Amino acid sequence: MVSAVSHATVAPVTHTLDPPWTPEDWVRIPRQSKMKTPDTESGVIHQCVSTNEKERTLKIKQAYLVLAAITVAVIAFLYGLSPQWFARSFLGVRDLDVNLAHILRAVMGLYVGFSLFWLFSAQSNRHRNTAVLTTLIFAAGLVSGRIISLVADGLPSPLLVGYTVAELAILPVAYWVYRLPEER
Repeated sequence: MVSAVSHATVAPVTHTLDPPWTPEDWVRIPRQSKMKTPDTESGVIHQCVSTNEKERTLKIKQAYLVLAAITVAVIAFLYGLSPQWFARSFLGVRDLDVNLAHILRAVMGLYVGFSLFWLFSAQSNRHRNTAVLTTLIFAAGLVSGRIISLVADGLPSPLLVGYTVAELAILPVAYWVYRLPEER
């Protein structure tokens, strides 16, 4: 429920969050928000967000980025530390060509680079939401390539099918985390 707004002031939104409100609790948000109050002079829409809600959002984004970084780093090291072992153990390839080993090690470097960026960004207010967006793009890119391969090449090993399912499952989660309101 939205409270009345006078010409000169903006009244806080009336809802179930814990009062009292302080000036630090006001956050600028896009116009499509559910709980909002217009400032008639500036046309800006404001939403009152409790400090607890800000902390909760911060912790969710940090935990998500750390989990993504650890998961992708583990996969990277499985690919690249011993490509011959990985190909033999998980893909059923007995003799790995030097070119494929090179590609697996390059993929390891790419994954480790993203993992380091996500770990750094988990602690950086400036880059946190950008890092969450890159996890979404990263998973979307991988899963789209895997789907193309499923259509063009057929069913891969069970491990790669599992990766496809996991990447599809992470897309809505990554989008949800990305859309959580940021403290500005």
